Amino acid sequence: MSETLLDLIAEGVAAGGTAVVADHREVSYVELEELSNQAAHWLRARGVGPESVVGVRLERGLEMVVALVGILKTGAAYLPLDPDYPEDRLRFMIEDSGAELVIEPGDLTGLAQPAYPVNVLVRPENAAYVIYTSGSTGRPKGVVIEHRGIVNRLRWMQDEYGLTPQDRVLQKTPFGFDVSVWEFFWTLSVGATLVMARPGGHRDPAYLAEVMSEGITTAHFVPSMLRAFLAGPVPPLPLRRVLCSGEALPDELAARFHRMVGAELHNLYGPTEASVDVTATRCRPGEPVTIGYPIANTRIHLLDGELTIAGVQLARGYLNRPALTAEKFVPNPFAEQPGERLYRTGDRARQRADGAFEYLGRFDHQVKIHGNRIELGEVEAALHGHPMIAAAAAAVQDDRLVAYCVYREGAPPSTSELRAHLARTLPEPMLPAVWIPLPALPLTPSGKIDRNALPEPDGTRPELAGGYVEPRNATEAAIAGIWAEALGVSPVGVHDPFLELGGRSLAATRICARISRNTGRRLSVADLFTAPTVAELAEVVEAAPPISNVHSGHKAISPAQHRMWFLDQLSGPSSTYTMYEAYRCAGELDVEALRRALAEVVRRHEALRTTFRSRRGEPELVVSAETDVPLTVVDGSAEEIVEAELSRPFDLARGPLLRCAVIRGEPGRFTLLAVLHHIIADDTSMEIFWRDLAECYAGRADALPELTASYPAPDQSGLEYWKSALAGAPPAIELPDSLPRPARQAQLEGTVEFSVPQQVLTALESVATEAGATGFMALLAAFVLDLSRATGRDDLVVGTFAGNRPSVEAEDLIGLFVNTLALRVRVPGDPEYREVLDAVREAVLGGFRHQDVPFDQVVTAVRPPRDLSRNPVAQVAFQSLGSLSDRLRLDGVRAEPWRAGQGGNPFDVLVTVREHPAGLAGTLHYDRALFAEAAAKTMADRFVQVVHTVAVAPGTRGSQLPR
Repeated sequence: MSETLLDLIAEGVAAGGTAVVADHREVSYVELEELSNQAAHWLRARGVGPESVVGVRLERGLEMVVALVGILKTGAAYLPLDPDYPEDRLRFMIEDSGAELVIEPGDLTGLAQPAYPVNVLVRPENAAYVIYTSGSTGRPKGVVIEHRGIVNRLRWMQDEYGLTPQDRVLQKTPFGFDVSVWEFFWTLSVGATLVMARPGGHRDPAYLAEVMSEGITTAHFVPSMLRAFLAGPVPPLPLRRVLCSGEALPDELAARFHRMVGAELHNLYGPTEASVDVTATRCRPGEPVTIGYPIANTRIHLLDGELTIAGVQLARGYLNRPALTAEKFVPNPFAEQPGERLYRTGDRARQRADGAFEYLGRFDHQVKIHGNRIELGEVEAALHGHPMIAAAAAAVQDDRLVAYCVYREGAPPSTSELRAHLARTLPEPMLPAVWIPLPALPLTPSGKIDRNALPEPDGTRPELAGGYVEPRNATEAAIAGIWAEALGVSPVGVHDPFLELGGRSLAATRICARISRNTGRRLSVADLFTAPTVAELAEVVEAAPPISNVHSGHKAISPAQHRMWFLDQLSGPSSTYTMYEAYRCAGELDVEALRRALAEVVRRHEALRTTFRSRRGEPELVVSAETDVPLTVVDGSAEEIVEAELSRPFDLARGPLLRCAVIRGEPGRFTLLAVLHHIIADDTSMEIFWRDLAECYAGRADALPELTASYPAPDQSGLEYWKSALAGAPPAIELPDSLPRPARQAQLEGTVEFSVPQQVLTALESVATEAGATGFMALLAAFVLDLSRATGRDDLVVGTFAGNRPSVEAEDLIGLFVNTLALRVRVPGDPEYREVLDAVREAVLGGFRHQDVPFDQVVTAVRPPRDLSRNPVAQVAFQSLGSLSDRLRLDGVRAEPWRAGQGGNPFDVLVTVREHPAGLAGTLHYDRALFAEAAAKTMADRFVQVVHTVAVAPGTRGSQLPR
């Protein structure tokens, strides 16, 4: 291949009209040619030539395009220096690259240089650009791409997609990422128009929708941003094609795109080390997403499951890093010509029978803790930013994030100081729970951190800002002992803050359950977060009410189960209370092992062997000694089979109330479905079910905890709290845009999906932390603020749900424990969001302290007006659930969440949010008898907009929210 990027740009200049739209200005190809020639002369006068590196520290705009083309015309390579990067990182990149010059804003404005081309010979083997990527050791590394590699990529792209001079391509990718390379130069090589998004605009879905409606035909999205974009209002767009890369593209997101956008969707894969992309495919509706097939002049090989790349597109290597280059760019055993190399990606993959490749994950350390994906490199980078830390590493030990720190000479910082330092840049889930000082980090012979040699935590109390104070009485000693056991830290001082000892929500639940059991006093998680030291919590325990007698098993039907049984008797069997989760899976499944595992899980859990029969007009709970839960194995359309299973009602009297199916697709791919009746399970139960199923499938049933079915009886004194809290509550809420209400609830559920990106969620969590609130409280407060604005009401009752597993014994049980809480929030006047958050925090803490009072008893005590057309007390609800991303872990199988539902929803509107690697995935459930789909979508869009607004401006009032 004998071409360079300059040859491609020359073709574009000959064919095109408008080259760039930026900064409210249109620039023709003729003008761009002259401006870039002037820039090239200016650079040559400063000694820039072939193999030079020139830094570009500019915001997205016309000057950036002129700089990049001008640099290429000198034969030099450009180095993107994103102004949003921290100064220290930019300084390192400039020094490490040996950049001869850095172009700053204004440098190329009003140049008095010649407009004719410079006389420089640029060869295909010359470097075109240098892009820095994160290094596994925390040191960024520069990838050098030559003209011949990126030209091959762009020639293939044009052959594949056929861009024309009439097309308009949106340039929105930060130019520190290599996707921007094709946005710039594919567009300019064919004479199309490059539309530059405003600086920061790539983060704003509403802005992107607006700018794309102005004739954009081609655009790129990383899947997480595509999810956020599709969550907002998407107007009719002139898009012809959308290209996705940078992250795994889930099947369900591709399906959502096809429902909402009338354009082609293409999925591409490739590392920075291989000229942007090396495989690609078109995503078609109803087909599973893959990373596709190798592009022109590129070969893919699987070596022990690792995806490796050969061909013309490989990078020259890492700038000034010969050892690292030799490690990752290895001799090609399949070489067609002498000297060929393979690049080892570290990605796991498999090849389907049709030749397409499937991405299966990474070989290196990927970390998830309680559903939160943690990038260890980001944690380590933040650690290294502390002036007293000379070296640091992060790892996971016993499901806890551990920081290993080598301190500089002098007094080491306290854990409190370190935690506060990281909290300025990292969200709460990424803050280490354990801190271990080391004299030096263990290293491998190649100089990398030897993570296998990092010591396990020994349980030593960290150095906190406050000194150790030992327990002063029996209650404090008992609580300190429970904390030490749950947190793996000893000794625990009476003034040690829970969070700074590594405490998290899951640990709080276990601690409260154990304290309640040991002291006989009722304690809630809310008590722990409002009294976060042993000394403070001991005072709460002393004043807490005693726990009522414990009864064994659910021999008596619960109020919630009674309600579901009654509705079943009244209306006959239906799918209203059907719960389900379905996972798309890749790998080899041992069906017989799965069948045995299912039988063992059913044997373990009484709830899965329970039925509900009528005896003299009342429900009777029956637990069978054995129940055969069949595992159906079937071929066919997963969509059709799942729909058929969901529409088939359960017989509460005969059972079983659990069904499982394996739906086989292409070789090595299947869908795993579990369907239950809500009367025997809740969302936490589903998590327990998949955990136990995976352990039994792997032959590790003996490692599962022994189960004891015992439950504390409800605290009847809590009923007085609810009667007082709800006394005088206003009548039912009527939401705007609702249809005429039927005389009786129809419960015809419709759903609208939405999402909140991680950066917005992180900002909102920071607001919550300042207010002493949780992320759930912050989201609920946004919902309440929007609800108050929409209804004009300043006194609202909003439903939510409590897991209600206060005993140690209940932590590992499948069953219906969840309880509805009616939270009353008063927000008089036109309050700021922060005021609403304070009110919500108080309502949540009060409600969760009395979470075990059955909602049915609350309704009976409050005595709202009888009305069969709506749910009593609360007509709208909000809930936050855990991530589905890591629930199913079958050995040898990669599972991705596909579809899920929770069962009956008696509310007019229910908003559900779940943790997701890209932020939050949300669903607005609505009654189709009350709302048109358009009205429901407006509600979802409005809620997302409120979250975006208050995350960056918590002083916003309801009257100031966008409408």
